[in-house]
Amino acid sequence: MWRFWGGACFVIVLLAVFGQPLLGLANYAAHSSLHSHILLIPFVSGYLLYLRRDQLPKERVADLPFGIVLLACGLGVFLFTHWLSFAGPAPADNYYFVLLTTSFLCCLVAGGFFQLPNITIEVAQECSGIRSSWVLLMTSILAANLFLKTPWRRFALVAFVIPLAILRNGFRILVIGLLCVNVGPQMIHSVIHRRGGPIFFVLSLIPLLLLLWWLRRGEIRTRPVESR
Repeated sequence: MWRFWGGACFVIVLLAVFGQPLLGLANYAAHSSLHSHILLIPFVSGYLLYLRRDQLPKERVADLPFGIVLLACGLGVFLFTHWLSFAGPAPADNYYFVLLTTSFLCCLVAGGFFQLPNITIEVAQECSGIRSSWVLLMTSILAANLFLKTPWRRFALVAFVIPLAILRNGFRILVIGLLCVNVGPQMIHSVIHRRGGPIFFVLSLIPLLLLLWWLRRGEIRTRPVESR
């Protein structure tokens, strides 16, 4: 059940991140006489998995290196695609959708290779990350008021802190759990557990600052239009 709900949460997060390009791909395929078959692929794949459900392996073995490679590839393609859209003219729809769909599939397949065998993790109250989440919230409020003028952009930046804080703490728990599995149970008492909070806080600032940069860039682009 832990694997099922963990996998379900992972898929939900991926769908939230890739929701817009996936809907764009569906709309593109629905209005294309050449690529309309794309809409059938998820249903055909799901049906084939259902037919062969008895042939799926019963024993699940984690392949962490392969999972990390796939996840890195997916995230790399995702960042590269957005860098292309920021650095110059937007890529054509077919290339844009191909790149982001490849990124989504790599991340989705990578989720099937993660597993914490024979280990139960209890998150104590002091490890909830609530203090660093408050600092992150105050940082976002300050940055929104200093660098953004549009109310909805300010709200978007501050609201982004909620899922970001959840993902940051989940990532921290995942890292500690993987260290306990692959290095040894003594990692639960390691420095990365007891003093690693600032490291993960700094890592969470990266997507926050990227979002701030993107919102400010959009605000600068629309400001001349709004002033006319």
